[in-house]
Amino acid sequence: MASYTETITADRRLVILRLLHEQDDGALADSPLHSALRLLGHGVPRDTLKADLDFLEGEHLVLLSHPMPDFTLVEIAQRGEDVVNRVEKVAGVAVPSRRPR
Repeated sequence: MASYTETITADRRLVILRLLHEQDDGALADSPLHSALRLLGHGVPRDTLKADLDFLEGEHLVLLSHPMPDFTLVEIAQRGEDVVNRVEKVAGVAVPSRRPR
């Protein structure tokens, strides 16, 4: 059984993927992503967001680029789309609930 902290972390990582998935181009800069997480009840320090993004990149769920200093562009990868669409499960990321059609 996962601890409370592990459950919240996994859910926050899923929220990151969902936010990216909902963008027309599948990408967000880290600053608006940080703000959106706070609005959705997952307010965390920037270092925690960076750790989540590094984890997601390590699992090939997102692509990170740094077009300028102190600016990170986060783009959802195909594997991240697969997680959001319940095609694939990844340890450390919550499984999306089924949405009514």
